[in-house]
Amino acid sequence: MKTLICVFYLILGTAVLAQQTYTGNLLLYNGKGQVVDSQSQSFTANIGPFGWLTPGASYGGSLSNWSYTSPSSGAISITGTLKLYDSQGNLVASQSQTFSTDLSGIGWLANGQAYLGTIQNWLYTAPSPSPVPRLPSKPSNPVTDCPNLVFSDSFNQGEAELQSELSQSGPITGQVKWITNRADGIDWGDANWATVGDKTAFNDTAGYLQLTITNHQKGLNLGGDGNWWTGGLSTLAYANGGADSNGNSTGFKVKPPFYVEIACIMPALAPTDTPNVTAFWPSVSLYTDPALTTANGYSEELDMFECYSSDYTAPVFSWHTFSDGRQTGAYGSIFSHGAFLDLSKDWHIYGLWVDATSMTWYLDSRVVFTAPTVGANLPYYVVIAAQTIKPSNDDSGAIGASPSLAYPMDIAYIGVWAQ
Repeated sequence: MKTLICVFYLILGTAVLAQQTYTGNLLLYNGKGQVVDSQSQSFTANIGPFGWLTPGASYGGSLSNWSYTSPSSGAISITGTLKLYDSQGNLVASQSQTFSTDLSGIGWLANGQAYLGTIQNWLYTAPSPSPVPRLPSKPSNPVTDCPNLVFSDSFNQGEAELQSELSQSGPITGQVKWITNRADGIDWGDANWATVGDKTAFNDTAGYLQLTITNHQKGLNLGGDGNWWTGGLSTLAYANGGADSNGNSTGFKVKPPFYVEIACIMPALAPTDTPNVTAFWPSVSLYTDPALTTANGYSEELDMFECYSSDYTAPVFSWHTFSDGRQTGAYGSIFSHGAFLDLSKDWHIYGLWVDATSMTWYLDSRVVFTAPTVGANLPYYVVIAAQTIKPSNDDSGAIGASPSLAYPMDIAYIGVWAQ
């Protein structure tokens, strides 16, 4: 069977972050390595943010490996190497950096002569993320047909409350809201599903949920088996003892029309990670109830987002159809690099509206994608997953993240509204 791939997309302009002004000590060197100018110098640049730095902490900075040819008039744009250091002198960030500064006042330099430059002894303060968003009383987006909040979790009641809401495979009854797997019991990706009680994978001590991708090294995490583990939650239970006595799924599911909203921060990469290889795959997806599949095993997947660590500025909004466990269609958005801010740097609000005729994806209250509704009008359940896969260009290779680090996907709340 041929699969018809229908893609609808829009490309948003590259986001521009605010420029900041910094002041440090300028040194210019001639070709013999001699200092020909030393003075206080201000410059402007868009630096960071770096998700692994401590919010609000200050770091020593330097800009080096750049050249200046005299003379100049007014501010000029220069590209050099940015390095940041913590209070112990450890290098915590290093990258190419473009900045703007005015060197026209240095009138004693030889015309047409190139000089090597550095600006050092200045401070960079890591920005604090936005306040943790909280579940709104009404949907953030203009959805009027679904006034009733039918499922929610604010994830701000502490670790004990969170653990009381979790079950390994169900059934979901009483206080239990989530299982730590998919309702159909199917594993995917290259990481195991973490088990109930793994407080690294499921943590609420920060006042919001942290679903963590982690490597179970001996002495670091549970198990010590050296494997990667996914922190994932599902609102529905069915396989592996999750069904009720009549064979029905247990937990939360919803039929269109409905609106789902979630606030989260993607798991940021560390300085030691390899760009485009780390292969994190955080996602929030809706799947049709496995207890209600049609005669040929038809099922659906709607992805509120799929975000690959190779480029957190180009999220994927998509949906898939399956028959007897095999994918029969994959559809969705195409975005270029830089279409959005880096989604691992701060809180963002994602929304998905589904009715009988259309589906609409929102990001921070903007419509980012629309498509016709697909499927058999079956009820959906929600899966939140901080997962990882091997790089697609190296199926036999290892996941490219540091095995000594844990990578949290932060979730502030989830809400589902329906009629």
